Amino acid sequence: MRRRQFFASSLIVSLSSFGLGTRLFAQPSQRLYDKYPEPPLSQEALKNLPPAFQEAYLFAKTNPKLLKQFPCYCGCGQSVGHRSNLDCFVFADGVYNSHGSRCDVCVDVALTAKHNGHLGIPIQTSIKQLNLKYKGAPRMLGFPA
Repeated sequence: MRRRQFFASSLIVSLSSFGLGTRLFAQPSQRLYDKYPEPPLSQEALKNLPPAFQEAYLFAKTNPKLLKQFPCYCGCGQSVGHRSNLDCFVFADGVYNSHGSRCDVCVDVALTAKHNGHLGIPIQTSIKQLNLKYKGAPRMLGFPA
């Protein structure tokens, strides 16, 4: 009997969590999950992220050409087909990707690109620094090792 109660309460908690997640990340009425390979990030959810994550999203949105030149080291190249760090934050049509909202590595790469760019450090030097920092991490195709 206890096993059934546990299963039932676990199911209710899971369904409740899923409902909250869909409200924060996507607008089910627009069937966004059908359009994007990963859940989009709503403006409401973006406002609730920690400041560093918000900064990374804003930087990605305003500097897509720069972030497109940076790899990511979280494994998203293999797991979800990202081609650069930009894909962690923004879909091709400009809609925010929720992937970066739950990944410290993605945020670190974007903010390193931003910080080093402000210091005038060349992109290839920044990538070499990141390669050393994330030595042993999965590599994205098309970027220097």
